[in-house]
Amino acid sequence: MTMKEIEQLTADYAAARAALTDRVAILQAEIDALTRRELPAIRRAVDEAAGCHDRLRSALELAPALFEKPRTRVFSGVKVGYLTGKAKVEIPDEAETIRRIRTQLPEAQAELLIAVSERVDKRAVADLTTADIKRLRIRVEPGAEKIVIKPVDGAVDKIIAALLKDAERIEEAA
Repeated sequence: MTMKEIEQLTADYAAARAALTDRVAILQAEIDALTRRELPAIRRAVDEAAGCHDRLRSALELAPALFEKPRTRVFSGVKVGYLTGKAKVEIPDEAETIRRIRTQLPEAQAELLIAVSERVDKRAVADLTTADIKRLRIRVEPGAEKIVIKPVDGAVDKIIAALLKDAERIEEAA
Protein backbone atom coordinates (compact mmCIF):
# COMPACT_ATOMS: atom_id res chain seq x y z
CA MET A 1 0.00 0.00 0.00
CA THR A 2 1.35 3.39 -0.94
CA MET A 3 0.51 6.90 0.22
CA LYS A 4 -0.88 7.60 -3.24
CA GLU A 5 -3.32 4.66 -2.89
CA ILE A 6 -4.36 5.85 0.60
CA GLU A 7 -4.93 9.33 -0.83
CA GLN A 8 -7.12 7.87 -3.62
CA LEU A 9 -9.14 5.73 -1.17
CA THR A 10 -9.64 8.81 1.00
CA ALA A 11 -10.89 10.79 -2.01
CA ASP A 12 -13.28 7.94 -2.91
CA TYR A 13 -14.61 7.91 0.65
CA ALA A 14 -15.06 11.70 0.68
CA ALA A 15 -16.97 11.55 -2.62
CA ALA A 16 -19.22 8.76 -1.31
CA ARG A 17 -19.91 10.75 1.87
CA ALA A 18 -20.74 13.85 -0.18
CA ALA A 19 -23.19 11.82 -2.31
CA LEU A 20 -24.76 10.39 0.85
CA THR A 21 -25.05 13.88 2.37
CA ASP A 22 -26.78 15.12 -0.80
CA ARG A 23 -29.27 12.22 -0.71
CA VAL A 24 -30.06 12.83 2.96
CA ALA A 25 -30.56 16.55 2.30
CA ILE A 26 -32.99 15.75 -0.54
CA LEU A 27 -34.89 13.31 1.69
CA GLN A 28 -35.05 15.84 4.55
CA ALA A 29 -36.34 18.55 2.20
CA GLU A 30 -39.09 16.21 0.99
CA ILE A 31 -39.98 15.24 4.56
CA ASP A 32 -40.12 18.93 5.55
CA ALA A 33 -42.39 19.75 2.59
CA LEU A 34 -44.67 16.80 3.36
CA THR A 35 -44.78 17.77 7.04
CA ARG A 36 -45.71 21.38 6.17
CA ARG A 37 -48.46 20.11 3.85
CA GLU A 38 -49.94 17.61 6.32
CA LEU A 39 -49.41 19.52 9.57
CA PRO A 40 -52.78 21.36 9.60
CA ALA A 41 -54.65 18.07 9.16
CA ILE A 42 -52.49 16.39 11.81
CA ARG A 43 -53.18 19.22 14.27
CA ARG A 44 -56.94 18.95 13.61
CA ALA A 45 -56.74 15.19 14.15
CA VAL A 46 -54.78 15.72 17.41
CA ASP A 47 -57.46 18.19 18.60
CA GLU A 48 -60.22 15.70 17.69
CA ALA A 49 -58.40 12.87 19.50
CA ALA A 50 -57.96 15.10 22.57
CA GLY A 51 -61.68 15.90 22.57
CA CYS A 52 -62.57 12.22 22.28
CA HIS A 53 -60.11 11.44 25.09
CA ASP A 54 -61.73 14.07 27.34
CA ARG A 55 -65.23 12.73 26.63
CA LEU A 56 -64.06 9.17 27.36
CA ARG A 57 -62.41 10.28 30.61
CA SER A 58 -65.63 12.02 31.69
CA ALA A 59 -67.64 8.88 30.90
CA LEU A 60 -65.21 6.74 32.92
CA GLU A 61 -65.41 9.14 35.85
CA LEU A 62 -69.19 8.75 35.86
CA ALA A 63 -69.14 4.94 35.68
CA PRO A 64 -66.61 3.44 38.13
CA ALA A 65 -69.08 0.67 39.03
CA LEU A 66 -68.72 -0.76 35.52
CA PHE A 67 -65.07 -1.49 36.26
CA GLU A 68 -65.22 -3.36 39.56
CA LYS A 69 -64.31 -6.73 38.01
CA PRO A 70 -62.40 -6.66 35.80
CA ARG A 71 -60.85 -3.29 36.65
CA THR A 72 -59.81 -2.61 33.04
CA ARG A 73 -61.01 -3.69 29.62
CA VAL A 74 -59.68 -3.36 26.09
CA PHE A 75 -62.05 -1.95 23.47
CA SER A 76 -60.91 -1.13 19.94
CA GLY A 77 -57.29 -1.59 20.96
CA VAL A 78 -57.54 0.88 23.89
CA LYS A 79 -57.24 -0.16 27.52
CA VAL A 80 -59.78 1.69 29.69
CA GLY A 81 -60.87 1.45 33.30
CA TYR A 82 -59.23 1.97 36.66
CA LEU A 83 -55.82 1.11 38.06
CA THR A 84 -54.78 1.39 41.67
CA GLY A 85 -51.76 3.61 42.10
CA LYS A 86 -48.76 2.61 44.19
CA ALA A 87 -49.28 2.52 47.92
CA LYS A 88 -47.57 5.25 49.91
CA VAL A 89 -45.61 4.06 52.95
CA GLU A 90 -45.45 6.62 55.73
CA ILE A 91 -43.14 6.14 58.72
CA PRO A 92 -43.69 8.84 61.36
CA ASP A 93 -40.59 8.03 63.47
CA GLU A 94 -37.94 6.29 61.42
CA ALA A 95 -35.55 5.63 64.31
CA GLU A 96 -38.32 4.04 66.38
CA THR A 97 -39.45 1.93 63.41
CA ILE A 98 -35.88 0.71 62.90
CA ARG A 99 -35.70 -0.25 66.58
CA ARG A 100 -38.99 -2.18 66.28
CA ILE A 101 -37.87 -3.97 63.11
CA ARG A 102 -34.66 -5.06 64.81
CA THR A 103 -36.41 -6.27 67.96
CA GLN A 104 -39.56 -7.78 66.46
CA LEU A 105 -38.49 -9.31 63.15
CA PRO A 106 -35.84 -11.91 62.27
CA GLU A 107 -32.36 -10.52 61.61
CA ALA A 108 -32.36 -11.59 57.95
CA GLN A 109 -35.63 -9.74 57.36
CA ALA A 110 -34.35 -6.68 59.24
CA GLU A 111 -31.34 -6.56 56.90
CA LEU A 112 -33.72 -6.38 53.93
CA LEU A 113 -35.93 -3.71 55.49
CA ILE A 114 -33.26 -1.41 56.87
CA ALA A 115 -31.05 0.37 54.39
CA VAL A 116 -27.38 0.76 55.29
CA SER A 117 -27.90 4.49 55.91
CA GLU A 118 -30.18 3.58 58.82
CA ARG A 119 -33.45 4.39 57.13
CA VAL A 120 -36.41 2.13 56.54
CA ASP A 121 -36.69 0.78 53.00
CA LYS A 122 -40.28 1.74 52.18
CA ARG A 123 -40.44 -0.57 49.17
CA ALA A 124 -39.55 -3.53 51.38
CA VAL A 125 -41.97 -2.42 54.11
CA ALA A 126 -44.77 -2.41 51.55
CA ASP A 127 -44.26 -6.19 51.22
CA LEU A 128 -44.76 -6.88 54.94
CA THR A 129 -47.87 -8.60 56.21
CA THR A 130 -50.62 -6.43 57.63
CA ALA A 131 -49.90 -7.83 61.11
CA ASP A 132 -46.22 -6.85 60.92
CA ILE A 133 -47.10 -3.38 59.65
CA LYS A 134 -49.51 -2.85 62.56
CA ARG A 135 -47.06 -4.26 65.08
CA LEU A 136 -44.36 -1.86 63.84
CA ARG A 137 -46.89 1.02 63.94
CA ILE A 138 -46.36 1.87 60.28
CA ARG A 139 -49.18 3.48 58.35
CA VAL A 140 -49.73 2.52 54.73
CA GLU A 141 -51.99 4.69 52.61
CA PRO A 142 -53.49 2.75 49.72
CA GLY A 143 -52.83 4.07 46.24
CA ALA A 144 -55.53 6.29 44.75
CA GLU A 145 -57.76 5.05 41.97
CA LYS A 146 -56.67 6.34 38.58
CA ILE A 147 -58.50 6.28 35.29
CA VAL A 148 -56.69 4.48 32.50
CA ILE A 149 -56.95 5.36 28.84
CA LYS A 150 -53.99 3.79 27.11
CA PRO A 151 -53.72 2.50 23.57
CA VAL A 152 -52.36 -1.03 23.56
CA ASP A 153 -50.06 -0.02 20.71
CA GLY A 154 -48.43 3.31 21.58
CA ALA A 155 -46.35 3.53 18.40
CA VAL A 156 -48.72 6.04 16.77
CA ASP A 157 -48.45 8.35 19.78
CA LYS A 158 -44.66 8.36 19.46
CA ILE A 159 -44.88 9.14 15.74
CA ILE A 160 -47.34 11.99 16.36
CA ALA A 161 -45.12 13.49 19.07
CA ALA A 162 -42.11 13.29 16.76
CA LEU A 163 -44.06 14.84 13.87
CA LEU A 164 -45.26 17.75 15.99
CA LYS A 165 -41.76 18.36 17.33
CA ASP A 166 -40.34 18.22 13.80
CA ALA A 167 -43.11 20.55 12.56
CA GLU A 168 -42.14 23.15 15.16
CA ARG A 169 -38.53 22.97 13.94
CA ILE A 170 -39.65 23.40 10.32
CA GLU A 171 -41.90 26.35 11.18
CA GLU A 172 -39.10 28.06 13.11
CA ALA A 173 -36.73 27.58 10.16
CA ALA A 174 -39.26 28.99 7.63
